[in-house]
Amino acid sequence: MAPVSRRFLLIVLVLAFSGLAYALIGQSKVQGAVASRELNVYLGPSNLNLDPHYMDTAISMTIVMQLHRGLLRFDSNGDCVPDIAERWEASSDHKTYRFKLRESYFSNGERITSRHVLYSFARVFVLETGIAADIDYIAGIKEFQRTKKIESLGLKAIRDDVIEFNLATPSAIFLKHLAVVDLAIMPFDSFDGIEQSPKAFSGPYKPTTVIPTGNFSQDILELVKWRTDHLESSRPPERIRFLNADADPVELALSGQNDSLDAIPVTAEVRGQLEAKGWVTVPTEITKERFIVLNAKKFSFELRRFLYSRINQAELVKRLREPNFKAAYGLIPDGLPGALTPADIQDHCEVFDYRGPKVKFQFDFNAEVELDEKIAAFVKEAWAHDRIEVELNPLPSKIRLGRLLAKKSDTALGIKGIDYPDGYSVLTYFKGKYDVNFFFIDDPAIDAKISNSVSEFDIAKRTELYRDVQRDVLKFKTVVPLVFGSQASGLWSQKIKNAPSHPMGLHTMPFETIEMQDE
Repeated sequence: MAPVSRRFLLIVLVLAFSGLAYALIGQSKVQGAVASRELNVYLGPSNLNLDPHYMDTAISMTIVMQLHRGLLRFDSNGDCVPDIAERWEASSDHKTYRFKLRESYFSNGERITSRHVLYSFARVFVLETGIAADIDYIAGIKEFQRTKKIESLGLKAIRDDVIEFNLATPSAIFLKHLAVVDLAIMPFDSFDGIEQSPKAFSGPYKPTTVIPTGNFSQDILELVKWRTDHLESSRPPERIRFLNADADPVELALSGQNDSLDAIPVTAEVRGQLEAKGWVTVPTEITKERFIVLNAKKFSFELRRFLYSRINQAELVKRLREPNFKAAYGLIPDGLPGALTPADIQDHCEVFDYRGPKVKFQFDFNAEVELDEKIAAFVKEAWAHDRIEVELNPLPSKIRLGRLLAKKSDTALGIKGIDYPDGYSVLTYFKGKYDVNFFFIDDPAIDAKISNSVSEFDIAKRTELYRDVQRDVLKFKTVVPLVFGSQASGLWSQKIKNAPSHPMGLHTMPFETIEMQDE
């Protein structure tokens, strides 16, 4: 919600759409103008799931961001602006919000109404998705989950173009939650077929072929722009070809078959070659966290405590020699309220020895990433002990992720960005009883603190609650913070005239805001 990517860092855009007839005219114009405004974007081999409530990787989220949109979206500064909603108003106690919907349509021609908003949110709780942990302050959730009666849920369709939200407790970041693509509006206006993936799209792009249900692999997925958007650039891409094959993205870029290395690390030599071809650098992902997950079902607390104490984050940063990396002492990245410093975790810094039975276990990491291989070697060295045998287990990315999410790894290297610009987006992964929680944390006291923190409007008090939650989580010794940082290059081809900054990552960029070069 998130895990390494349930929702992975999220942005939503404004729908400005004057009617179905206009959309069809715009679509016919698109067909004749695609050649010079086509983007080829390499994402890497992955099992895709393009349902906003089932996506679990940043790769899937990058595509979902183009297909689906919500009531609000983030701008490049991280501020919330209207999207499918035209405007909103809130009660003085911050418990009631009304949103006026703009006139907009799904790609099948159906007008988007407040009933679609109502059932899109109901679907979150019917399917018990990852984002449900973030918005569990909406009124009536427990009653709705028990009865499945839509009137129990704290949303009301006032008119076709007005939706009301009622919160059980006020939330300081409710609007931020509405801007994540996990809460996109989909073409459901009843419970009929609500568990099936949506077949129509509220975003400005749609696929040129039918998307299979569930996880699937497809070497190329092509999207075509079918409607205009009032926040789009003057020359947005009209066709996007996402390359999902197992290939070298740099070689594809050098040969003109890939127009983006935004999320890919490159050498100084490669950067020079591409810049000589006219490639440009755009401000992109500034951080993500790498951490270790220790399986509490397989390891005693004594062993977990020893393994945790042997990791020196500052030494790891020195070894990696990555200028944009910083030691991670907590779970919330530097720059967001609630980030921990060494002084915050002094009681976690004691070094322990291990005197338990001899153990042998595997450390899972991504075999496709050189940085992760370096981290794995560092970890094995740090854990050297006469009673412990560590076997490094390099795995393809999707297999490693699957084992981690299923809680089958002995120990594993995890990677996670932020889902929206607030530390709360990290902490909800540690709520018990949610599938996205793969950290072996299930503590009612932690759950209560997480829920209480989002109701605190005083930023200083909320920040301290965020710090307190992290300290409580770290006491279980099931997650070991390692480093914050990103190797993303931010490189785009000479086809691009301008692209907005997207500091949460490529998977948060609305592609219609990219401006293509003039013909």
